[in-house]
Parts: sequence; C-alpha cells; structure tokens
Amino acid sequence: MEPPSPHTFTPTPARDNLSLEPRLALIERALLRLYALFKQGSKGDAEGKRPGRFDMVNRAKYDAWAKVAGTSSADAKQS
Repeated sequence: MEPPSPHTFTPTPARDNLSLEPRLALIERALLRLYALFKQGSKGDAEGKRPGRFDMVNRAKYDAWAKVAGTSSADAKQS
C-alpha cells in the first residue's frame, strides 16, 4: 500500500488566517475587561497609586480597571 500523496490533503487549522499572537491579544484584552468589571463591581473605582512601568502585569490590570471608573456596581455586574 502506498503512502498518501502530500498533495491530496493537507490539514490546516480552522482559523489559519489568524496567527497565534493576535488571538492571544484578543484573549488578554477580554480577560483584562473581565478583571476590570469584576473589580469595579466588587470594590468600586480604582484606588491607590498606578504600578510602576516595570510591573507590567499589574499596571495593565490597573489601567483596565481605571478605564471603567464611574461605572456603577450594578452595571459592572451586569456586563
């Protein structure tokens, strides 16, 4: 029995038009938005100092939370 020809079928990912990096960026933005709404719903507006430039993860979290400042607790929980 002959092995199948490489030209007959080449499986590709379902969404091969998006590489991994843009998909991860979308996921990260969605997670930051979810984090921000959770913090807004449970604690209210962002408080305290903004983390320094070398603390990139916490700085991104703080910035996401600060973007939803002014949103009521009920609205944040509904979103």
